[in-house]
Amino acid sequence: MGVSFFVWICCYAGILVYATYYGCDPLSLGRIKADDQILPLFVMETVGHLRGVPGLFIAGVFGAALRLREKLNIFFQLASSLSAIAASTTCGIFTLGMLFPWANSYGAIIGALAGAIMSGLVSFGGQFVSAANLVVTHKLPVFVNETCFEKYGLDPNITIPEVSIAYNNNYYSR
Repeated sequence: MGVSFFVWICCYAGILVYATYYGCDPLSLGRIKADDQILPLFVMETVGHLRGVPGLFIAGVFGAALRLREKLNIFFQLASSLSAIAASTTCGIFTLGMLFPWANSYGAIIGALAGAIMSGLVSFGGQFVSAANLVVTHKLPVFVNETCFEKYGLDPNITIPEVSIAYNNNYYSR
């Protein structure tokens, strides 16, 4: 219940941030320097005038980051990978026994070993690729609406690299 509520809150916060900055990408406009600064910017712009709320938000972020750092260490990843391998192998043996009653113990052992090897390759291979920074994230295209410059008091002649600008709902690459 608690985890699903947390995921729901994160999704809702993402939708709010997307709706607020749709057409006015703060990163492209130079209002922030990194992607992870968009939520603090949103908090400061929406509830920054309320005394104590930004500090409460920052305290919550630091508390969650410290708790997450404690839980997500190498031993946790190793233990979860090993339990996933064992669970998938056990599930495969039970499924073999239920669907194929004529299967014998040799087939079950060979299937379990093959399944454990394949699960291990996928699990540990994914961790290796992630640790070696071989995963390339692709950013979606963003655009900046002409009303952004007036809304945030920015100079419309600033240089915005690789961004489409919308004038009267017509998009031009800059």
